[in-house]
Amino acid sequence: MKRSLRFTLAVYGIFLLASQLSAQTPIADPYITQVVSPYGYVAQGSPAPFTSIAGRPDTLYYQFGGGLAVPEDDGYANLSLPFNFRFFNSTIPAGNPIFASANGFLVFGTTSTTVIPVNLMTEPASFGNQPAIAPFFDDLIARGMQMGGPGLYVQLTGTPGNQKMTFEWSAMQHYNNGKPSNLVSFQVSLNESDGSIVFNYDNTVFGNTSDMGQLATVGIRDTTFNNPPDNVVQWGFSPGSKNGEGIMLGASNFQISFGGAAVPEPASLAMISLAGISMTGVMWYRRRKAKRTAVTARR
Repeated sequence: MKRSLRFTLAVYGIFLLASQLSAQTPIADPYITQVVSPYGYVAQGSPAPFTSIAGRPDTLYYQFGGGLAVPEDDGYANLSLPFNFRFFNSTIPAGNPIFASANGFLVFGTTSTTVIPVNLMTEPASFGNQPAIAPFFDDLIARGMQMGGPGLYVQLTGTPGNQKMTFEWSAMQHYNNGKPSNLVSFQVSLNESDGSIVFNYDNTVFGNTSDMGQLATVGIRDTTFNNPPDNVVQWGFSPGSKNGEGIMLGASNFQISFGGAAVPEPASLAMISLAGISMTGVMWYRRRKAKRTAVTARR
């Protein structure tokens, strides 16, 4: 009788475990994921050490301005491109204006103070129909903005033909309903020689629901008049939300490289390739709950 009871309990336990596993949605581990785009870019996630450029003697500091009441919140810095930069199937010429938003994106055209991340694959861009690069487009703020502290740092290295321009959003916080959050720093590097783009993240954990880009737009977008938009490579759009899609960011020491630009553009949508997902410990799971979504890393 006891053996029969133990057997019944064991079977019931296996059933419960299977039910729990079936209720989990597998999400790609960002450190090994690759997004293959039909527009000539391959976005590859990987671990990478973060080297801050803040405070270096060859680095310029920019405050977010724009004549706004609270520029550290939704302001921007006004710069210009120092070299011709190949972007999708065109070239953005040297001298073209660059507007770096406090909300974690660059636009090559006219400024934008938007705080509204959008799905670049399906919606018109809230920053306008212009070339844009979004490493962490969310409602961010540079609280206590000052040289040597929060704000934007820009560095130009290399020789003509092989230059690299790096932008660092340093010590940023999430707006977080006006309350302080953990500090997050991240970078964008533009490479003159091959048109490649690299996103580097020191850390992505604010200590709230925006951790690891769960509410952010991450990707690159060129001017497009098509509906749905083309000329887009999106890593993720609010992937921690109900209607989100794509991939979250790594928690720390994370990199996304966009390489191999300028090929003909077929009409097909971007595809996602997951490297090594059959291996143990390389998947992320989102556990479904009635009121709240919790994300657990299994690496």
